[in-house]
Amino acid sequence: MEDLKNFKKYIENWILNDLSITDSFFNNLPKCPYARKALVDNKILYDFSNHENIYKKIDEIANNWHNFSYDVALIKMNNNIDSNLLKKIKKELNKNYANFIFLTDHLEVKEKIENISFNNMKYNIIFMQDKLKLKQARINLNKKGYYNNWSKEYIDKVEKMNEDIL
Repeated sequence: MEDLKNFKKYIENWILNDLSITDSFFNNLPKCPYARKALVDNKILYDFSNHENIYKKIDEIANNWHNFSYDVALIKMNNNIDSNLLKKIKKELNKNYANFIFLTDHLEVKEKIENISFNNMKYNIIFMQDKLKLKQARINLNKKGYYNNWSKEYIDKVEKMNEDIL
């Protein structure tokens, strides 16, 4: 339980001191414009799992999602999980849970746009979000110019993800 408490505290600090900072690259919006609101509104579920039990854990969360009105679930995985295994799990989760989108943050995989890092730098995490809410959020961000400075490669990646969540 202490590990989950430390995870939550670390993620809250990451949201407040990194993801919520505005940047001109994102048209003076934060790296993750909805993270702070989700935190303040208590709409983040913090949990943990290992790769052997992740599907059971996701079933539990998915079955209770609307009872708790989460915006995002952050599932801390073991720090020794291989990046390819986490990628495989993410792919299977996205295939098997039609109402959700799953993203990952792995310690060995650097998520950057230009020179801006999106990694939390401490934990391997699976992010679980409602597909329709995420689609609407991306549409709203596009209208606000969030993607204006992104390379064509990243724009194509976002558009592909939007197609996948229709």
